[in-house]
Amino acid sequence: MKFTNELYGTLTRSQAWEAVFRVRTTQGFNQIGTYGNYLIKRKTTDLVLCPNIDKDRVIVYEIERQNEATATSDIRNMMTSQKVLYLQSVMLYSTSDGERRIRV
Repeated sequence: MKFTNELYGTLTRSQAWEAVFRVRTTQGFNQIGTYGNYLIKRKTTDLVLCPNIDKDRVIVYEIERQNEATATSDIRNMMTSQKVLYLQSVMLYSTSDGERRIRV
């Protein structure tokens, strides 16, 4: 019974097609790793391409604070008073009905 329910859920769940996903961070933080089932566009380091994606997929971003030694003086001054990291994630995708949607 459990297998039947899980199979039915897998075959009937909503899918997002041709998804493009990007995460942006506060200045002074670097994205150093991306983990999951994805493809990164060659000309950028943060644009993730997913042929299809559903609510059960996970993409993990590893973020670190930029070294103050390598930062410019303007960023260094900002980073000493900065206590919060802001993230913006955006996904552009097509629904099964052919609509293009953006989720922020």
